Amino acid sequence: MPEKMIRGKTEFILADFVVVHNQVARSDYITLDKVVCCYPNYEEIIAKSCQKARNYVSLSYPMDGFIAEVIAWFGVIFARLKTNSFRPYLHSVRKIRGVFEQQGYERAAHSLAFPWHIETYHRVEE
Repeated sequence: MPEKMIRGKTEFILADFVVVHNQVARSDYITLDKVVCCYPNYEEIIAKSCQKARNYVSLSYPMDGFIAEVIAWFGVIFARLKTNSFRPYLHSVRKIRGVFEQQGYERAAHSLAFPWHIETYHRVEE
């Protein structure tokens, strides 16, 4: 059962979005802040977010490549030392952007705050 909190016009639902997406109303703006790197099936969570958003989807996710792999490796080792089951996922930047294109979105903004890509996509008008 998802936990719901409402503050003003913002509703926070603490649950796996892929599981509860049918219980979530459409929204003008969806934010996936550091979610993609923690989710094994990035295609599904991005696609479902795009389907629920009327206009915009913003997200932050780590860069890919050798440096990101080294950082992730250290993160896994640190988590294991702390007996934490967390596992980061490194997804291809090109493939993440491709999912947005397949869903009818184009990138409206991008910045890089090492090691994070911070991007906003908007729905392309038909």
